[in-house]
Amino acid sequence: MVLKRFVLNEHLDVVLEADGNTYIYFDDKPFLLCKHLVMTLPANFPGGSMDEIVQNVPVTAMTEIIDQPEKVATEEIFWGHCSNLQAWIEHGYDTRLLDSRLSFPLLRVLSRAGDDKARRALQAEAADRLASGSPSVAVAIVEACFGNGDVLIDPEELVYVLPKDLVVRLALARCNATPAAVLDKLARDESELSWTIPPTGLPPYSMPIQYSHDIRTEIRAQVAKHPNVEAATLEFLGSNDDRQVRDQVAENPNATAALLERMLAEHPENAWAIGKNKAVPARLLERMGRNDDFSVRYCAVVNKSTPPSILDALIDDPDEKMKSISFSFYTVQSKLAWSKKDRIYVLVPSYVSGNSRITSSTILLLASSIRERRRSWSSGMGRGL
Repeated sequence: MVLKRFVLNEHLDVVLEADGNTYIYFDDKPFLLCKHLVMTLPANFPGGSMDEIVQNVPVTAMTEIIDQPEKVATEEIFWGHCSNLQAWIEHGYDTRLLDSRLSFPLLRVLSRAGDDKARRALQAEAADRLASGSPSVAVAIVEACFGNGDVLIDPEELVYVLPKDLVVRLALARCNATPAAVLDKLARDESELSWTIPPTGLPPYSMPIQYSHDIRTEIRAQVAKHPNVEAATLEFLGSNDDRQVRDQVAENPNATAALLERMLAEHPENAWAIGKNKAVPARLLERMGRNDDFSVRYCAVVNKSTPPSILDALIDDPDEKMKSISFSFYTVQSKLAWSKKDRIYVLVPSYVSGNSRITSSTILLLASSIRERRRSWSSGMGRGL
């Protein structure tokens, strides 16, 4: 139930609901929950934007400054949010006046609704804030400009203002909305970069050189697995010295058949990653299934795109271990179905009997193998399958 409503413009309202929370409504529908409100700050508190102010607030002081519903009436909090948002609009959608996780999503929906002023503000401030922003600011900008397949600004505008901070770049590489042009820059850039706060699990400040190397490698690995990365970027990363990066390239469905074939020839240790690629071409799986290397053949077994002819060959592989693995892979399914051969009923996997990729000869071979194992287990242990 709506207790109070403050109209900001034709699209945005600030609403206080019965649960005591303040919401921003877009076109009469709840859009964002206002979670925090900065109530008081010292006159000399550092920060040139709301993002910097929030970042600089000490953890021990957060409860003294932000979000104190037990000390501040819900209506007062509501009017505080109204005042902040009204000031943001009156100052031409200046994103420095609000948390970027609030300002940029608002600019996004206003731009899509046809607000030319918001669109111009988004285009003008995206590049400016990205160049000097934090990881959270960078992600907010990219998601606002390119989220859900939208392209609200030219990606090339961001390529030339990418921050030098490695941690910010890592955040961009992990963001699903980052466009291909930015990903390519992240992958290829060899310029001197800096770093600020190390993410959890990475070397501390006492190891800046190694830390920088690890971050660069992680950035390239994240780019290599990104859904938006283009084939040309993957081609570049496919020759990377780090196996982690090459593995991510090999698993990416955007990798071309030529690239995967070259990687298999030059880096057979990446065969496992190639085998996990759902888009790997059949001709490459056939080559993998006939490879002399046991591990490469195994990778062909576990790929569901492997042609029936290779499955037949691998189930009858001369290597007993390979034969056993191939057999187990197709008989470990939870559902079983009856199959009839020479008037003898045997259990075969429903995955096999109902799979159009599996030839009838393969099903009969499986049935024969199951019968032999059943006889062996029955005679040796007194138990059937």
